[in-house]
Amino acid sequence: LSTKERLDLFIKVCQAIQHAHQKGIIHRDIKPSNILVTLHDGVPVPKVIDFGIAKATEGRLTDNTVYTQLHQFIGTPVYMSPEQAEMSGLDIDTRSDIYSLGVLLYELLAGSTPFDAKELMASGIDAMRKTIREKEPQRPSTRLATLGADQLTTTAKRRSADTSKLLYQLKGDLDWIVMKCLEKDRQRRYETANGLAADITRHLTNEPVLARPPSQFYRLQKLARRNKAATVATSGILAALAIGIGLAMGSLVAERNAKQRELKQSVRADTAANFVDGLITDVVPVMIQQGNVSGARRLMDTADRLAATSFSNAPSAEINLRIKLSKFANLLSDSPTLVKQNQIIQRLLPRVTDDQLSLSREELKVEALAARRFDGEPMDRLNAELNDLYAELMGMSPPAKTAAMRCRFYQGYVHLSFKQWDKAEKAFAVAYDLRPRNLDSDRLSYEVAANYADALALGENLVQAAEIARENLKLPPSTDFEARLGYLKVTAALANVLCMQGHFEEATQMLDKQKRLLGDRGGYEAELAQLEALRGEVQARSGNPRGALAILEPLAANRLSRRYNWESALLMASVLDDREAMQRLRRIGVLRFASTAEGVTAFGLGINLVGGVWVSWDRVDDETLSLARSLFARVTEASDWSTREAPALAFSIARAERQFTKAVEILDGYLGKRRFTGFETESIYPAHLKVGFLFRRAELCAELGRVDEARQDFARASELFAQARKTRHGRDRGVVWQADTENAEWKGDYGAENAQKESAAVFKTKGIALPPEPAVK
Repeated sequence: LSTKERLDLFIKVCQAIQHAHQKGIIHRDIKPSNILVTLHDGVPVPKVIDFGIAKATEGRLTDNTVYTQLHQFIGTPVYMSPEQAEMSGLDIDTRSDIYSLGVLLYELLAGSTPFDAKELMASGIDAMRKTIREKEPQRPSTRLATLGADQLTTTAKRRSADTSKLLYQLKGDLDWIVMKCLEKDRQRRYETANGLAADITRHLTNEPVLARPPSQFYRLQKLARRNKAATVATSGILAALAIGIGLAMGSLVAERNAKQRELKQSVRADTAANFVDGLITDVVPVMIQQGNVSGARRLMDTADRLAATSFSNAPSAEINLRIKLSKFANLLSDSPTLVKQNQIIQRLLPRVTDDQLSLSREELKVEALAARRFDGEPMDRLNAELNDLYAELMGMSPPAKTAAMRCRFYQGYVHLSFKQWDKAEKAFAVAYDLRPRNLDSDRLSYEVAANYADALALGENLVQAAEIARENLKLPPSTDFEARLGYLKVTAALANVLCMQGHFEEATQMLDKQKRLLGDRGGYEAELAQLEALRGEVQARSGNPRGALAILEPLAANRLSRRYNWESALLMASVLDDREAMQRLRRIGVLRFASTAEGVTAFGLGINLVGGVWVSWDRVDDETLSLARSLFARVTEASDWSTREAPALAFSIARAERQFTKAVEILDGYLGKRRFTGFETESIYPAHLKVGFLFRRAELCAELGRVDEARQDFARASELFAQARKTRHGRDRGVVWQADTENAEWKGDYGAENAQKESAAVFKTKGIALPPEPAVK
């Protein structure tokens, strides 16, 4: 049935429930299996059945009822209202059925319930009740937009619509109606089932619905749809009147008509732009959290094309949409898109007024300058220009402090990349002092704090670094998605400092506390998964790979965890030589990422499937090799940093194919082109990367019988490894860079150790003597 036909049936269900309510009966178990549809004279009619756990509004249904006893769990959880799940003795009234009707309507429209039934049942009764009482479900249109392509197509087909049409049908009125039914506070739901049915009828007849906050434009839009004939007739009269006036007024009317046409086009463009902006805001963060990077990119590309072709008369809407696209491009490490969006934003700025911008002109100027770091801009020149711009911004009256904060933040980022700890610390200190007071909606302010703490820690100011991080971890932001990402980076920064101090138990306790706080504030599952990843990281850094694997392997199977969380789990399994765990994890990686992997994700998946620099792998079947080659092709076509690292994946594939001569040739070409000097050796992480490659080269030369080369490579790698390990802080296996769990030194430490061990094993098999241990001062 189409969406309209489903709504017509649902209205009749509401009328049946209203009838029961008028008779003093609350159903308490409304669900699809309790609603049958029969035909009366060819017309489908729903029948509500099974009042087996119904409750009378006054008195008892029977003298022997067992369904009103306190603390008895009654009903079907996925359709159950929060107050019904509470089991606190709170009187259940007719609004509990309104909630269940909302769940039913959600399922009719989107093809699934707000909460997954299997996940609810698997979580246990306490967690299930907590989810129903506290967790806010996604809007039906958002849930629909995040489905996989096949599932979305099937859902739309069952509703006699294509995917874009179905999304459009749900976005707006129906979203508002469903979410009003699903309010946790029953006082905010519809008072009666008839009220719900009436609002759906208003939607079907293009009248304003009560669930939606009414704007004048919304009312006008509904009026036009409701009175198409009158609208056409009125347009005809106005046209005739315009012609008459034109005869008298001539060019004056023509000019006014042209302005009116331009205004109408602008209104249409604004409406379309606002719709696309809302869709991007609601859907892209969810897709990123779920790891659907390719889907998020496609949606952003579509929005970009629409902005370029359809929003020419709505520059303010277009520029704010492009600001959001720029932010998400930064989250996805999509450098070309980030540069492109900032360039277009600068071209649009002269066409909009200050009050139409979501960021100030000064802030946008800083962002455009900072984006050039991805466009081949020399870092020293970029730093000098940022310094000049900072002086200009602080010289304004009044000073443009927020924009100046962004200037110092990006300068600190540049200094941090070059391991210039003192300069980075000073830049971040200024940015930290310039932050706005309202942190609840500002991701950058949290990132300033996180990077400031990192710079202090890397400069050995560990006590002050911990103080800065703790100052910003009092309470997680309650609403803003981006601000919470920044907050998590501060959490990672504090965990990093505590590990550097050797306080691993305190770091674990801090993360447990943050997990509770974030859960109480309605934290997304993906955010909670990130905290779990940090707990695993603390175990790994403390030198406990088995404890780390116990946390990271279940996390790797979580659909909301990140690709590099999976890589961390696989590395721990490799370090422990746990082949069964490695097999399980490789299967998980293929199932979770292979279909949508591109760029960085394709690179990480491919190199770990065939056994890369750090992860071991003896035998690779033909199917896995075929997948790895496909992933390599995707990497070469990518628009992120993975393209320049493609030879590392090609080397790993050749090694897995046991084409050792080819592998050595690829590796030599890669190491010759890749700069392991200057900036890159300033980071321990790339130093470990080179160590791993050298150990692998020694291993391959041993396989080929090139004994002298093998021993030279092994000796050089051992020397570099020993030097890198001198920077360790006590028991800590290695720091995390720039509050980012992907740039983790401890992975390099474990990985290089793994490569050394496996290279030494090949030497032993081939009867080659290991070179003496390096003497590092």
